[in-house]
Amino acid sequence: MSSSLPLVLVLDSKDIEIEKKTLEGVARVVGLDKHAPAEVPDELANEAIGCIVWHTIDVDEALMKRLKKCRIVCRTGAGFDRIDLKTASTLGIAVCNTPAYGTEEVADSAMSLILNLYRWTLWIEREVAAGREFHDISDVMEVASGSRRIRGKTLGLAGVGAIGTALALRAKAFGFHVIFYDPYVPDGVHKSIGIEQVDTIEELFRRSDCLSLHCPLTPGTRHLVNEAHLKHARDGIFLVNTSRGGLVDEVALAAALKSGKVGGAALDVQETEPCTYDMGALKGAPRLILTPHSGWYSKEAMVESRQTAAKQVGLAISGSSAQCLRNWINKRDCVPDGCRW
Repeated sequence: MSSSLPLVLVLDSKDIEIEKKTLEGVARVVGLDKHAPAEVPDELANEAIGCIVWHTIDVDEALMKRLKKCRIVCRTGAGFDRIDLKTASTLGIAVCNTPAYGTEEVADSAMSLILNLYRWTLWIEREVAAGREFHDISDVMEVASGSRRIRGKTLGLAGVGAIGTALALRAKAFGFHVIFYDPYVPDGVHKSIGIEQVDTIEELFRRSDCLSLHCPLTPGTRHLVNEAHLKHARDGIFLVNTSRGGLVDEVALAAALKSGKVGGAALDVQETEPCTYDMGALKGAPRLILTPHSGWYSKEAMVESRQTAAKQVGLAISGSSAQCLRNWINKRDCVPDGCRW
């Protein structure tokens, strides 16, 4: 490939085969596998016209200012809380993401975690794996004592974007009554999919038998699940989080699990990742399922996300205007006519 082609950096990965194939003839792609902004070499930062990132590096103010020619930073995935949007907007760098790639996978994963909580599947399997024998109904009743009937229960959703909507449709098929709180969705969304909108986050906690989180991590949503909100919750509420770990105050959750206020929790994301059962505030908390931020993954989703990110960067290189971009997160705040086209 000609070195005269514009340079695109994949900041935090060396696996760039999909990106190279997608941008063939459009850009020269270099994978860095760096996980701290200071590790990105100046000579590459100075020349990059676009950057693709996963979620393991902070694209902070200092790095942004070193990206002298950069037109776009595109996140392979949905979350963008590790990208300095304010600085990007001031410099005229478009920030985009690829939110649609794992909609089905995350909704399926959330539904799977909900089913594990209601049917107690994981804990029953652990007893079998440990060698326990089930000789009569009393043995089954003892181990499966946490199981609950789903039909007629209320599933509360914090956020009904694409993933929340997809989960709502799945949950209805299992017999859940679905309610949600989301102050940003247009009026009428609830009617289009047959779910109920509530007016406050306190009402969502108060009425939910199970609460599933599907909102971005922002200063306003950090520790959305906290001691104060849990006081409004029904005793024994289930909690599922497949969004961002920072939405949950893990100290408050651990206390609520130990007291029984929360009947069980399933977290695909944690405040500190990677996370194990033996670390952090959740150490020793009962009735807890942890998975390693894997709810988004399938081979198909991985390929789709990477291709989408690369195509967005390709548009930034070949397009005459930033208006061609999709999922342009900081579009409203970018300096007027300041994008580097």
